[in-house]
Amino acid sequence: MTIKSMATTFILLGSFVMSQQALAQSNGISRQQAANPNNFSANTNTKELPKSISHCSGTLLSCAVRVLSDEWSGMDSDVQLGKYISMAQVFIYPQAQSKPDIGVVVITEEPYGEEGGDDSVSATRYRLAFVEQTNRQGNPYWKFISHRQQWQCARPGSDGSWSKRLCP
Repeated sequence: MTIKSMATTFILLGSFVMSQQALAQSNGISRQQAANPNNFSANTNTKELPKSISHCSGTLLSCAVRVLSDEWSGMDSDVQLGKYISMAQVFIYPQAQSKPDIGVVVITEEPYGEEGGDDSVSATRYRLAFVEQTNRQGNPYWKFISHRQQWQCARPGSDGSWSKRLCP
C-alpha cells in the first residue's frame, strides 16, 4: 500500500466520522479552507530543515510532527509538541497526472494561554504542506514545502473566528 493510498483511506474513513455539523462545532477546518495557504500567515521563523526531516517517507501526520518537533527544539519546556494538541487533520489534494499530489496537515493546539502562554490566544492552527515525490529507487516520500499558521483570539471583543493576523 502506497503512502497516498494509506492517507486517502484514512481521510475517507475520517470524513465519515466527522460530519459538517460536527466540524462546525469543533475547531476543525474544512477541506476548502485548508487548501488555501492564503488563509494562514506565513511562518517567518521557519529554519532550513535537514533533508532527513524535510524528505519524509512516513505518513503525512508523522512527517508534520517531525517538522514541528525540529522547529520547536530548544524552545521553552512548556511548549511541547503534543501537550495541547486537540485535533490533527490530514488532507490530500490530487493533482493532474503529470503533477505530484499535495498533502496538507492542519494541527490545532489548545488551550494555549493557561500555563503562562499568550493570554490573547485561545488556540493556534499549524498548516504544514508537503508535495509527494519519488526517490531514485522509485519509493514515494513527502517533501516539506511550507509552514503557516492561524490564531483564534481570546480577549474580550473577539468573535472566536480564526485569523492569519496576530491577536491584539
